[in-house]
This record gives sequence, structure tokens and C-alpha cells, in this order.
Amino acid sequence: MPLSASTMAIISHTIILLIIQAYVVATEVHHDHRNVRVEKTDPNTDIIGQEISILDPDADTERVLRCKPDTGKKLSRSADKEWVACCLPQQRLVGTASTAFDCCEVPYDIAGSSDVGFTCCPLGYTYDGVSCRAPPAPNKEEASSTSKTLSGIIEGRCYELIFGDGLLLGQADNKAQYTAALAGSDHRVGRFKFCKSKSCNSDHAITFDEPFNIEEALLQASEDHNMRSWLDKSKSGDPIGKTDNSNQAGWFLLKKSSEGYCLGGLNQGVGRTNFEKASLTFLLDDESQHSCLLFQVVEVSCKMQARRIDEPPCPPPSQDEKRTDTLAEGRIGCLYWQGSDGIRDSCLQGREVPHYPAVHNYYVYPFDNQPGNARFTGGSGEGGSGIGGAVNIGQQARRDSAGGDGTRKCRYI
Repeated sequence: MPLSASTMAIISHTIILLIIQAYVVATEVHHDHRNVRVEKTDPNTDIIGQEISILDPDADTERVLRCKPDTGKKLSRSADKEWVACCLPQQRLVGTASTAFDCCEVPYDIAGSSDVGFTCCPLGYTYDGVSCRAPPAPNKEEASSTSKTLSGIIEGRCYELIFGDGLLLGQADNKAQYTAALAGSDHRVGRFKFCKSKSCNSDHAITFDEPFNIEEALLQASEDHNMRSWLDKSKSGDPIGKTDNSNQAGWFLLKKSSEGYCLGGLNQGVGRTNFEKASLTFLLDDESQHSCLLFQVVEVSCKMQARRIDEPPCPPPSQDEKRTDTLAEGRIGCLYWQGSDGIRDSCLQGREVPHYPAVHNYYVYPFDNQPGNARFTGGSGEGGSGIGGAVNIGQQARRDSAGGDGTRKCRYI
């Protein structure tokens, strides 16, 4: 029995709908669990002025892709340059056609599976469908086999950072950015943790070329002791400052150097700002993205609250000028002195203290912060007000009172 015209129309309409649905399903599968809409592009086609052309080999026309201005997003390409998406400025397109695509912040990458879905996780982490999971700690054999890549810096421990020119990383009074300067009344030397994880309380070693955040371990007296803060991910050229939002923390890398460590950024360099020489900044231009700053670390206690060097929190010195004590071999202390050019300090790590002729108020404190645990032997310096001589950690030394005690200058380390 032949079908009526109306029945044929219904069947034709149904077939068309099925074709459309199949096309939509195919398109959705193309973007399924990819978390962000992507477009396939010619790897040889460049993004010009935040636009990219999509060529149709069978037509004389082309489509131009650009992100909607009101979204604040910019075009970002996959590593193979075959896919493009709109991502926020601090994000980049990651993933593959066989896994998933997403816009992730540096240094996050796509993690997961087709069974549990995909999301952005820190590099090396896995995703179980609920949260990102850190990789297991290496066993002793694995640790020994990778020992050449270990930096000696441990996550969760506290360090002072001393740059190649002898300046210490910290913050100037009433300023949000971090600067490198001599310790003094206008510069609070910081104490920092290198963090591979959010908790930053493991004993995992930091390895070279592995991304980490830097957490400020010291708090000012006015700050909430439960608050945490990190060096932020400031824009290229702007001073690196402080943030209490871990998602806004900057990502750094340790690079090997014959002169110690070199502090760089992930996919960007680290240097000094042009308008404020001592301030740190990230560098994104092609010539500077691999630049880094030479520095050394001194491990210090994490227990004490920050104090400026001109504050007198230390207990009064012993009156027994003849008492001789020893700073234990291998312990780390910091020497603070006040000379004609202002208050300065030098952290000792098993190396000799040089002779400073215009120095007085010579003090060293080991981890227990008790005065008198290290004393220095020496004669008077220039004008009879200094303490000369050199002292090695592990040696016994007696403080010479020839120059007088004066006002005790110290801070906890």
C-alpha cells in the first residue's frame, strides 16, 4: 500500500531530525568531557591580533575565530597547535583529542580518565573523579636513583633566601611587594617554605625543574597567626607581592648553578623590576623567560614570629663576660652587627666570619635562640668600638667587651 503524502512528509521530517540529532551528538561527543569548547585549526596558521582563521579546503571562504570581548578570555592553542579555545589570561589550553581539553592555570595539567572524567590537577597528580591525588612518595631505592636531581631543600622546612649580591629576601615596611635588601629597620627579612602541595607540611625533597610555590612562614605581630600567605603570581614586570589565596600563588623553579641555586619561574623568568631595582618580578618576554636569580638558602627555625632587627625581643645578655660556650658543629646561626653603614647581617653555615673593622654589637644565635651560646674573640676595631677576629662554627669563642655592649640588637632566627 503506497504511503500518503502526509505520511511521507512525516517520515522525511523524522529522518531529517535524526540526522540533525546525530550531527549534534557527534559534535557533543567531539567536545564531551573536554570541559571547554575547542576548534580544530591548521598548525601552520598563526593567531594574529587575537584572531585565527579556519580554512575550508573545499570552499573559497574562511571562518575567523576570536573570543567574545566581554568574557575577558584570549585564544590559547594546544601544545600541538591543532586545537584552539578561549581561556582566561592566566590559563592555557591543555589536553589532547584522545583524553580531554581544558583551560588550566600553570603548572596544572589535565588529569583523569574516561571513566571518572577529567579536570585540572597539579603536574604529576592523578584525578579519581572527586579530587586530585598527589603521587606516592618514592621509596629509598627510587630516592637514591634520583638523588642527582634533588636540591637538598625539603618541603615544609623554613629558609632564608640570600641572593648573589648578599641581599636577603623580605618586605619593606608598609609595602606589599617582596624586595631583596640588607636587614634593617626598614626591611623585614622573610622566612620561607618551598611548597609542592597545598598543605606544605611533608618531608618531600624539592627537585630541580619541579614547580613549587613559596609560602611566607613569618607573620607580623598584627597578622592572624592562622593566616597563610604566598608570593603571588604578579603580572610580568610588576613587583611580586603577597597573597592569602593559594590559587593566586606564583609558581617557581629551582635551576642548577655552580654558584648555588638559581630562582626562576615556570614558563617564565624571574628578575628585578626596572622601576624598583630590588623588587622581584616575573618575566615573560622571549629574551627573559629563562632568566633566574642566583641565591643561597639557610635553614632556620619555623617556630618564631617575625621581628624587625631594631626591636629588642631577645633576653638580656649574660653578665659573665668570661663565659665560653660552643655553637655546635653543623648548626646554623645568623650574625647581626651594626656598623657605620647601618645594620647588616650574615647567616653562617659552617663558613668563616670575615673581619669587619667598624663593627660592634656582634651576636650569633643558633636554633634555640638563647644568647651567650656563641661568643666572639677579637680586639677593638676602628675607633676602638668594634670587634675583630674571625670565628668558625663549632669553635669556642668569647665575646670581647672592649667596645662595650651598647644597645643589644637582635632578632629571632
